[in-house]
Formats: sequence, C-alpha cells, structure tokens
Amino acid sequence: MFALPDEEFIRALYLELLGREADAKGIGYFLKILQHKKYPRKFVVKCIKDSLEYRVNHAKSDVPSLAAANQKLNDEEVAAGKTELRSSPVTFNLDLIGLCNMKPPCAMCLNWVGEKGPRHHPGLTADDVKAFGEPLRLASDIINCSIGEPLILKDLVPILELLASWEKPIGLNPYQNGDTVGCCYMGKSLGN
Repeated sequence: MFALPDEEFIRALYLELLGREADAKGIGYFLKILQHKKYPRKFVVKCIKDSLEYRVNHAKSDVPSLAAANQKLNDEEVAAGKTELRSSPVTFNLDLIGLCNMKPPCAMCLNWVGEKGPRHHPGLTADDVKAFGEPLRLASDIINCSIGEPLILKDLVPILELLASWEKPIGLNPYQNGDTVGCCYMGKSLGN
C-alpha cells in the first residue's frame, strides 16, 4: 500500500481503516500534507487512527461513541448560536505538571526563577484526572498544556493507563528530556 501514488494510498487507507470511500475533502487534506513532503505517510495513518470516526469504529467501550454524540450535540448547539450548552467541551486541556528539571531552562521558559515556574505545581495524580469526570470522558481530544516536563510526573503511567482505558488519545510532548525515548515509552505503555 505504501508504494501506491499519493491519492491511491489515501483512498486505500480510507477503505482499510475506516471501511469507506475517501471523500474529496479528506483526499485534498491529506494530499496537501503529502505534497509538502513535511510529514511521512505514517503521519497520515496516525491522523486517521486518531480520528473520532476510527476510534468509534474500533472501540472496546462506549466512551468513543459517547464522545462522538457529545461532539455532534456541541456542533449543533454552536451552529444554532446557543449560549447555554448541554454538551461538554469537545477539547479538554490538562495541565499535567508545573515542574521541570532542565537546567538551564529552555528559552521559552524565561519566567522560571530557580525551581519555580509561572504555573508551578507538583503534577496531577491519576485520582486528580479521574475527578474531572464526565467532561473529560466526553471530550473528543485531550491536550497536555502543561509547562513542565511530563516525564518526571510520578503518576504518568497510571494517568496514561486511565486515559487508555477511556480510549482517549492525548497530545503529550516531552518538551526537554528526550523526545524519542519519551514517545517510544509512552507508545509502548499504551500498547501502541
């Protein structure tokens, strides 16, 4: 499949991963990405596998379907101009940790004084994450927006296991301490 021309590759991926024909919007989006040669074809595979459609079709629990229903309700409420929503936010930002052990700090962390950053906190626990409850479970996307280093979070593995049990992908980027090691470890800890 990876030897096919770009458009045929995209069409084949849609059929294999989503079980349907690719639409013009999807083809155009992924063709643009591939033609810029900024991302490899594996990126397109990851994008499709991270999509809510794929997650619903391959779900082991009802959480992805609940997230999709929440997203649909949110889209309808926003389109109708409602100011009071019954839906939960479709994106949930988590500030996992406010500590970093990088010395000296990165240029983007100029607000750090010694060991203290502008949003200094020792990090969330798995129980803290559970306490967010339904709004977190119903979110389609979860983003780590912390200013700290996630690889020093004591509860990182339990938090990732909890999110994996809810079939939630999370944008988690080990900022300073070794992208490759962190991403490989996190992928393996979630069975990817």
